[in-house]
Amino acid sequence: MEMKGVFIVIAVLAVAVFGVILGYYTDRKSTFDERQLLARARAYRVGFGSLIIADLAIMLLQSWRKWTEVVDSTFAMMAALMFSLMVFCIYCVTHDAFFQRKENPKAYLCLCIVVLFGNVMAVISHYSDHGTLLVNGKLTLSPGGNLVFSIMFFVLTVTIIIKMLVTKPEEDEE
Repeated sequence: MEMKGVFIVIAVLAVAVFGVILGYYTDRKSTFDERQLLARARAYRVGFGSLIIADLAIMLLQSWRKWTEVVDSTFAMMAALMFSLMVFCIYCVTHDAFFQRKENPKAYLCLCIVVLFGNVMAVISHYSDHGTLLVNGKLTLSPGGNLVFSIMFFVLTVTIIIKMLVTKPEEDEE
């Protein structure tokens, strides 16, 4: 097995162990309250709207020859899905509806950092091996998807950190 294969197996096992630990220490009795459920419903609407807009933009871009020469359509659709998921997550985090009432965001933040690190390493590895992020002149799922995931999890990580810093003084005052 190549060194890359060993790294992938170790990464998958580390994520699995982290998931088991996260599941063990998560309080299963805490749930979302009515205000959080209402905010999540609004987030679903905003996320769905952003998906429709992104898909319409991709449909327009698909008629442009320069776009189709450089971007794979599968990658474009996945990027639209990830964009709408990012919009949903950011809306939920900023409206206190991402985490359950008693859930600790630090564990999820650690998971985001691990996923971010793994995707950044995949992008760096592909770029160092090939000198470009393009495959046969096109942006495809393999390195491009990792790049989109890296951006999404970076934005989500920053959003969670900012929200934790903003809400921390409010909790200390009570």
